[in-house]
Amino acid sequence: MAKYVERVDTPQMKDDLIPFRVGMTAKVGVTVVEGGKSRVQPYEGIVIAIHRAGVATTITVRKTFQGYGVERIFPIHSPLCAFEEVRGAGKPVVRRAKLYYLRDLVGKKAKLKTRFVAKKVGATRHEIKMEALAATKAAAAAEVEMAAAAAVKAEEDAAAAAEAEAAAPEAPAGEEA
Repeated sequence: MAKYVERVDTPQMKDDLIPFRVGMTAKVGVTVVEGGKSRVQPYEGIVIAIHRAGVATTITVRKTFQGYGVERIFPIHSPLCAFEEVRGAGKPVVRRAKLYYLRDLVGKKAKLKTRFVAKKVGATRHEIKMEALAATKAAAAAEVEMAAAAAVKAEEDAAAAAEAEAAAPEAPAGEEA
């Protein structure tokens, strides 16, 4: 049963996700459909919880807006949600799996300590991973194209052989007459 569920869930899962960690600052682009129009609504905040459940994995993002804390839960494998890490936010120093204690803190106390890493030049680990993923997808697509071309060539060769066999018996019959 578990193998069946995994086989059904695998195509629905995104493979280009950023590596989520509790305490990191994430920017979520939520696609909102209003009438016939759709737009992307940005939501930026701190990831306070991650609920891992395969295709149903969610993250809870908290931000303060006009002095009030606002939390939203986003399914990470939903096609309506796009995630990106906020560059320059630093690496959070947290020792908890869930940061629910931030709900009770106000003002500067609600800020997380961050460890700033020296600014790197070049691509991030996530960008490198995405480039490798794109390369493997391109290689797989090239293999599929080559297999399709080989199948078409085999069909053409089979058709040519069939024509040659059909023409071969006719030639000797014409010479005898």
